Amino acid sequence: MFAKDFFEIDLSKVKVDWIDPDWQRTPHNYTREEIREWMENLREIQRLCREKGYRAEDFERMRQSPDPKERAIGQTYHKLYDYEKEGERMNHDYILVEWVDDHYEVLKGRHRVWMAQQIGLRHMPAMVYARDEETLRRLRAEGERIAAGEYPIRDNIPEQERHREERRYWLR
Repeated sequence: MFAKDFFEIDLSKVKVDWIDPDWQRTPHNYTREEIREWMENLREIQRLCREKGYRAEDFERMRQSPDPKERAIGQTYHKLYDYEKEGERMNHDYILVEWVDDHYEVLKGRHRVWMAQQIGLRHMPAMVYARDEETLRRLRAEGERIAAGEYPIRDNIPEQERHREERRYWLR
């Protein structure tokens, strides 16, 4: 049985297979330009959350804004962060991933994840499936650190080396 939760994931740990780098449309008929715009909006959403403390209510208000750019950011927030199955925040477009061994595999949203990686985003929201609650808690904590702008802890290096690498990062 799998455990699941919704949180920010470390994009450096996501494998995106079977994507033609020259794709123009997704299987759901979204264009490359639409996906790129959403990911650029996601960059702005992350900035607003980090620098100005924006929350879900702020982005919900933006969806009603007369300013097209602001409205687009609000809509992008809805597409990526709302994951309810019914009600006014109903959304079936959220990204779905599964933690397998040492990486995430994308079950839904390959083109969005691929584009986020291409434009240099470090994290993005996703519904995560993992084999147990302990793994899910560790992944959530890692995603929260990255979303807060902290250096990620790499799993594949020894503890002593990890501390040395983190120290170098913070001393820059």
